[in-house]
Parts: sequence; C-alpha cells; structure tokens
Amino acid sequence: MQQTHGFFSVNDRQLYATLYTPDNGTPVTVLVLCEPFAEEKRCAFRMLVRLAEALADKGVAVLRFDVSGTGDSCGTHAEALWDNWQEETVAACEFAIKATGAKQLALAGFRSGALLAAHAATKTTCARLCLVEPILLGASLIKELTLRQGIQSMMNAKTVQSDGASSENALPDGYQDFGGFVVSPAMSEAICKAELLADCKALPKETAIQLIRVSGGKNFPPNWKPLVEVAQATPNGETLIVADKPFWGQVDYFESDAVITPIIAFLTHA
Repeated sequence: MQQTHGFFSVNDRQLYATLYTPDNGTPVTVLVLCEPFAEEKRCAFRMLVRLAEALADKGVAVLRFDVSGTGDSCGTHAEALWDNWQEETVAACEFAIKATGAKQLALAGFRSGALLAAHAATKTTCARLCLVEPILLGASLIKELTLRQGIQSMMNAKTVQSDGASSENALPDGYQDFGGFVVSPAMSEAICKAELLADCKALPKETAIQLIRVSGGKNFPPNWKPLVEVAQATPNGETLIVADKPFWGQVDYFESDAVITPIIAFLTHA
C-alpha cells in the first residue's frame, strides 16, 4: 500500500488530499471518503485512516480529502459554503478516477458526510454507496449542533476579563460557533435543505447502497424506515446494525473494527 499527499484544485480552491493505492496494478475500485462535520471529523480520523489503509491492502484505492475551510485545505470554516462542498465532493470523485485509473467509483459518507456522498453519487457514475450512521436531514444536523453547543455553553462558564467583558469574540449577525467551528447563515440555510432520502431515491437503480446504523438497539429507528427500504431494494444492497460505541463522539481516538469490517466486505465483494 502506498500513500500520496498533495492538493487538487476546484475553481481555484486548493484542497488537501491523501490517496491510498494498492501496491499491485490498477485498482478496480476507488473509494472517496466523505468525512463527518467539525469535531466529529476529528473523532473519526483514526478509524477512517485505518479503513483506507485496510482497503488499499485489499486492492481498493481510497481518497481522503478536506473540503474547503477544513483541515489543510484553503479558506476558513466561516467562509465555507455547502454548495462548494458539494461541488468539491463531485470533483474529488473525478480526481480519484483520473489519478488511479480505477474502473469504478464508490463513495462512503459518515454522519453528515453521508449527505455529501449521496449528492455526489447522483452526479457521478457510482457503483456502491456506503452510508454510515448518516444524518438524514441537514436541518437535523444544525439542530443537533445547536443543542450540543447550548449544553457546552452551560457547562463551561464564560471567562470574564477584568474589565467585565467576555473573553468570547462576538460573531457577525447570524453566524454560529459550534465548538470552535464557525458557520455562516448561508451555510446553515443550505445545509438545512439537504435531504439524504431524496438523493438516494434519485440514484440509478444499479447503485448498491450499504446502510449502517451504529447502536446498541436491535431495530432501526422509525424515521429510518424509508431509507432502509431504498437500500434493501438496490442490487447487492444491505442494511445492518452494528453494536459499538459512537465513533463520532469519543474523546480519545477510537477505532471501530465493527464498523470497518462490513464496509471492507461490501466494497470487496464481487
């Protein structure tokens, strides 16, 4: 397995990426990873690197990349736009195919990354789509982040300076700070329009969907039922519930073999 680090450009936006390629020959499949949002991306980092390395060892090339305003890519989080992220994900797919010569494309979206992966799958020729503990609605993501930030703010008392002013920097009107990741009103509004089910229904019937729920429960939540039905109706599609800790919310680096193993099986199954 080989790793190549560098940048590719999307409308003059420089995006940092890591490409994992097998040692032997041209891969049949290249997978583009769509990572979680903000702090969840940091929590899932180690697991996703392990997944990429394991897939490359089994002959599947993998592209990990930072959308604009995140990681080592250009811009700041406050400048990020959802439309740009969608465009960049599609471009990442095109770049991955060109860079590897792979015959087919696969996408995997984790948490909020599932919204980007499913949208990109409608704009490309995607053979397989993995949705891992996906956020079903962009509006749910914003609601969840707002609630989480509210709890954090209550738990962490503000540091008051000697002049009585708060140490927190004031944000422009409409901007929100989610654990140090600033989101613009335009970004929030666009995210709220994202619907995972709508994109999955728009996919070609040939695209196989793997839907993974990470939970201690034995059943999918009722609001997942339409998505479960869509995934099960696809050729070689599958739905499963993995009993493990939430990989997106661990304080320490966490590697979930229970999540990695079925993804590898799904992507390497002929």
